[in-house]
Amino acid sequence: MSPEKPKSFDPRYALRQTATESNPSSFGELLKTELTEEFLEEAANYFDRFIEVTKENNPDIRTYELFRTMADQLPKRIPFEAQQKALEASASMDSKTKRLGQQAFLLLNMKTLLTVVDRHFKEDVDSKDDREEMLHQAIIAVCEKLSENGITPTINRNISNKVFYIARKGVAEHVT
Repeated sequence: MSPEKPKSFDPRYALRQTATESNPSSFGELLKTELTEEFLEEAANYFDRFIEVTKENNPDIRTYELFRTMADQLPKRIPFEAQQKALEASASMDSKTKRLGQQAFLLLNMKTLLTVVDRHFKEDVDSKDDREEMLHQAIIAVCEKLSENGITPTINRNISNKVFYIARKGVAEHVT
């Protein structure tokens, strides 16, 4: 039985619909499973379906708002092992595994990317289009780094700090 569709956009409704149709009840639960290619596919399918349901309920949603809604579904802390597996997959010679790894890596680091944008965005100066462009530049910077030579964790295993630095540099280059 599906919950009644709300009249206005409700991200919780979109998440409930996604969970019902994709099996896991939360992305946090999905992260607890073994991190295999099947995990990467399931994560990609989960968020593809989440995006589809969210856009169905709110066709005018902007990319930043959509990603913010997605990031709100992520657990507070992403396990290092999950990020490491996504990084390994993104370096795969198999194009499907590589694409899924890059997508999973971006999703796992969505909160970091949004934090970078939020720190650069000045509401009194920048428009929502500027914020959208900042997000795109942050994503492009991380994707380029993944494609070039990958991202290596620091000694303290903090991948998010590296992602933050790469995204911040991409946004700063665009803003200046």
